[in-house]
Amino acid sequence: MSNYPKIYDSFEFPGVWWIPGEEENKVAGVLKFRVNEILLELNDEEVNIFKVRNDPQRLAVLHGNCLEGAVTLFDGFPLNQDIKYGVGNSNPHSILKLSFTKLIIGERYQTLGDIILSELSFEFSNLNEWVNFSPIDFKPLESGMSLSIGSVEIVKSWIRELEAEISFNYRFENLGENFSYQQLSYKNIVTITPKQSQTLEWYEIVAKKLKDLLTILTDTNIFMEYVEYSTIEQHIRYYPISYNDYEKTKIHPRKGFVIPLTLIKDEIENILNNWFTLKITSSTLIYVNNIVNDKYMFLEDKFLAYSKALESAHRDSYLDNNKYVDEDLYEQIKSTMLLSIKEEATGDLYNKLAATLKYANEFGFQRRIQEIIKSLDPKIKDLVLMGLKVSGYADIVRINRDYNTHFGEESEKLFSSHQFMSINESLKLIMLNIILRQIGISDDLLWSVLNSNKNWIGYLNNRKDLFV
Repeated sequence: MSNYPKIYDSFEFPGVWWIPGEEENKVAGVLKFRVNEILLELNDEEVNIFKVRNDPQRLAVLHGNCLEGAVTLFDGFPLNQDIKYGVGNSNPHSILKLSFTKLIIGERYQTLGDIILSELSFEFSNLNEWVNFSPIDFKPLESGMSLSIGSVEIVKSWIRELEAEISFNYRFENLGENFSYQQLSYKNIVTITPKQSQTLEWYEIVAKKLKDLLTILTDTNIFMEYVEYSTIEQHIRYYPISYNDYEKTKIHPRKGFVIPLTLIKDEIENILNNWFTLKITSSTLIYVNNIVNDKYMFLEDKFLAYSKALESAHRDSYLDNNKYVDEDLYEQIKSTMLLSIKEEATGDLYNKLAATLKYANEFGFQRRIQEIIKSLDPKIKDLVLMGLKVSGYADIVRINRDYNTHFGEESEKLFSSHQFMSINESLKLIMLNIILRQIGISDDLLWSVLNSNKNWIGYLNNRKDLFV
């Protein structure tokens, strides 16, 4: 797969281009793929045949042909049109610049909905490190080292919610920048194979969910680097518009948290099935977003995000301790209260009180934090509290959440920068524990992974003096 440009590479393909159905009006131009942009520069005296400024719908799809084969561009938009001249202002010619959001190489389609595929393969950044298993055998010899392809283990899981198989496999290459040994290299891939062929949009949604899971299990911003459909008869590459925050980095050995496939291989099918039916979706997305945008976020913003994620997770995970009294009993209490004030509190006041009472039986933010911490494994609970009692921890988190949300009355319990850093790591670990429980990864496995590196454990243990 890596013999071809990746989604975050830059490349240029000269070719000819035309609107579907108007093959007789082909125009020369250059396709330019860059980070965060897909550009097409059309260069021809007759370029005005497109009349794109008056009819932008004509650029919903554009076809082309270049040395790479057939090309389809989607979601076109005209940027500008210039007149350029040769030496001495001679030979004027028009250059029309167009922007697109999706690129298909290997086939020409009429619409995005026409892209129906029986399977699709993806490369993700750091997938080799997460799989944590090398299919290359090393054998020491007197004259050096012998390298050969050993056992190739394919991990397959059937996802009931998707009615699809997700497999983790290898592809061997002649050359490779990563994991390369004397011309022998490999790349891990993920292949999604649904029971019935699906649209490109469906595959993108599934791949995004997988990317988020890998981000959680590696504590690293994971990127989708390459997408391919390949059979004997057909080879299609897909290039969506990329993002400019891409960094080609490996999982840092001192990060302190990675749950590799080798540790959860026997449970991966159950984990994936739980992941694709996860109830705490919104709070999990907040957690992933904090990892993805870690270096761009202020400490206060991270804190508010983790606080929001925990509150949402408690509400959505249906914990036993979620309300003060039984719901039927509360409905009786609420009706009695509203009936007693109906004559005095009329109009807007009555409606406001009714709306307030609707949620009065639910725990507040501080109580939710307490209940979550009480539910943790004792070892993890002791670690995240950093020497505080459960009530004291929940109290300072609530005070700082309220202040940084509304910037109201100041308190002596407002966090310093160092305290923010520590409490953020504590809240992050709590939220991670909740997510892992939901998808079927035990507290014991989490604690084992934390202990294998000890960076997270050491950091929180060394911050107790900040809060005591």
